Amino acid sequence: EMTALGLALEFNIAPEEERSATAARLERIVRENGYRPYFGILGSRAVPRALAEAGYVETAFRLIVQPEFPGWVNWLRQGATTLWGNWDGGASRNHIMFGDVSAWCFRYLGGLVPDENHPGFSAVTLRPRPVSQLSFFRMFHETPHGRIELEWRRNGGKLEIRTSVPDGVPYQLLE
Repeated sequence: EMTALGLALEFNIAPEEERSATAARLERIVRENGYRPYFGILGSRAVPRALAEAGYVETAFRLIVQPEFPGWVNWLRQGATTLWGNWDGGASRNHIMFGDVSAWCFRYLGGLVPDENHPGFSAVTLRPRPVSQLSFFRMFHETPHGRIELEWRRNGGKLEIRTSVPDGVPYQLLE
């Protein structure tokens, strides 16, 4: 059910008037299942993105970092140094199919979203979405124009954001 709801949201299959309720249902299901990812490769992209797009970034992040089986952190606890082909590790031990989690971090925690109107990040909009579970986040991305960097840090209850964008690349920071 998580995958079906996530895909309905990510691919705009859910009617506009039902999107909010669909996202709330997905968030409730994830929460009620202890933030465990009860989905396979299709859901591993759709569910965290659908949650974040609907404003449930905290829930999506908890889904990504919860340490029990099934889950990405559970792989680390078992000694994984690569992405596995399934949650129990019984298939490929070097498989990109669950790898959207890193793109999710860039897109939501770092706020770096590709824009088809500005290919190669020839113009940049950064909209980081900090989560309460982290005190800081730092990312960088090499583009044809140079390196884009973003770091946010909590300092005494205040959020500090630092950015670096290549010279000549127009950008805006949305908070």
